[in-house]
Amino acid sequence: MLTPEQIRSARSMMGWTQAELAYRCGLSTTSLNNIERGLTTPRDVTVNAIRRAFEEEGLAFIPASGTLGPGVRLCFSTPPAVIGGHPVIRPEGLSSDRVCRLLGEAVQEPGCQSLRLFLLPNSVPGAHYKYTLNALLEFDDRCLLTDRSTLYLALDNLRRMAEVLAVYDAALKGRQLTEFVRAPLPQDTEPLEAAEALDLIRKQPVDKLVDFEQLEALGRAYPALVTTDAEWF
Repeated sequence: MLTPEQIRSARSMMGWTQAELAYRCGLSTTSLNNIERGLTTPRDVTVNAIRRAFEEEGLAFIPASGTLGPGVRLCFSTPPAVIGGHPVIRPEGLSSDRVCRLLGEAVQEPGCQSLRLFLLPNSVPGAHYKYTLNALLEFDDRCLLTDRSTLYLALDNLRRMAEVLAVYDAALKGRQLTEFVRAPLPQDTEPLEAAEALDLIRKQPVDKLVDFEQLEALGRAYPALVTTDAEWF
């Protein structure tokens, strides 16, 4: 069963209007509106249609667990690589705000063991940013690697830094080990296979992350912006 709050949150995360979701599910907008407001209880076939519409776009619904209520999580929508018996979830093409939200939720999960932040040289020709900020989260049963959907450690960009701060704040509230790699990796891991990418990331020397000033110092040592004009919004 899906709660009205889950459906509304999922639709918001995907940026869909009620009409868009209703069309994908074969529902009328009125019917979906009543479901989201909790005025009607959807049939199983309707719940399955709603669930399928989101899961096809890489979003999973999380059941309630312990003190945590039901929620939603962005995930990888195609079969992930499996290394050492554990899947490596590697989302692609997510906007930075979605990556921020994904990481913020993931570090709160009970099975999250560690979060490692690292800079990658941007291999995209003509890119506005020289480096991208990425994360590797290790869970009891899987890994989450965001090197194909990135944040930016751009000190001159208030919005970018707000996203990084949100991830940092969420990490502090979790119980996982939180680290950062001291310098950019020698190459972009985006084109590498998952096993190669994980091996390269895990080889790098790290420091424990205990203060946001450590990330600011990393950003000063390795400025993200290629252009000289500061980007404020």
